[in-house]
Amino acid sequence: YFYQHLYVDIDPEFNALYDLTARTLKVYDPSLRIGGPGTAGAPANWVTNFLAYCRNNQVPLDFFSWHMYGDTLRCDAYNVFRMSAQVEQLLGAQGLAIPQYLTEWNITIPPPSTFYENMTGAAYTASFLTYMQNTTIAQAHRYRANDHGFLGTDAGTWYWDGRTKKPGFSFLAFRRVIETPLRLLCSGTDTLGTTAIAGKAPGGDAVTVLLSDVASSSTGYDLEVSNLPWGDAGFLYERFVLDESHDLELMEAESGSGSTFAVQEAMDAPSVH
Repeated sequence: YFYQHLYVDIDPEFNALYDLTARTLKVYDPSLRIGGPGTAGAPANWVTNFLAYCRNNQVPLDFFSWHMYGDTLRCDAYNVFRMSAQVEQLLGAQGLAIPQYLTEWNITIPPPSTFYENMTGAAYTASFLTYMQNTTIAQAHRYRANDHGFLGTDAGTWYWDGRTKKPGFSFLAFRRVIETPLRLLCSGTDTLGTTAIAGKAPGGDAVTVLLSDVASSSTGYDLEVSNLPWGDAGFLYERFVLDESHDLELMEAESGSGSTFAVQEAMDAPSVH
C-alpha cells in the first residue's frame, strides 16, 4: 500500500515509482491487491492526475486510499461524507470502479491534543462512525490503537496501561449497534455532528439506537420507536451514557410492553447515548 503526503498537482517520480512497484508485485503474485496512494485528504488535482496516469497506462490499482483528520475548531465529523463523495466522483470521472479505503483517520493531527481523550473526541468519533455508514468507504482504519512515542503522540484509543480513553467507549457503543446489524429507518441526524442510527438483531429480539451530539445547544431528545419486532410482548429498555462523568454506564433499566416505545431524555453535548 503506497503512501503519499504531497499536495502537488502532479508528481511524475511518485507515479513512476508506483507504476514499477505495482507491476513488479503483480508479476510476483497476481492475487495481491495493490493500491494507494494514501494521500492526506483528497486534493482533487493531485488525485485526478494520479488516477489518470494509472488509467492511461493500465497500471494496477485495486483500491484508492486516502487519509482524513478532523478540524478541532469545528469538529466537523460530517466532512467524512463530503470527502468520500468527492473521492467517489473523482474515481467515476476516470471510469474506475474500485473501492476506496480511508486508511488513517482521527479527530486531529498533529498531537498532542486533549481531543484524543476528552468527550468532544468521543462524540466526534461516534458521529463520524455514523456518518460513514452512508458512504462508499469499504475500509476505515483508525489512527491509532495504543499511545506511542512518535512525535510524542497521544493519539491512541487506549492508554499504555490498558485503560480506555473516552473515544474508545464510542467504539464499544458502535459495537453494540453492529450486534443489531439490520439497519432501521432512523431520523434525527443533521450535518452538524448530531447523529442517530438504529438497527435490530436478525432474530428480532433486540433493537439498538445510538445517539451522538458533538456540540449542539440541545439539552435532550425525544426518542420514538414504532413497529417493534416482538409485537405486544414485554421488553426491557436500557440506556447507557457516555459523557464527562460516565463511561458508557447503564443509567436506566425499565420494563415495558407493546409494539411502540417513546421516552424523553436529557442530553448535553458532547455526549453519546
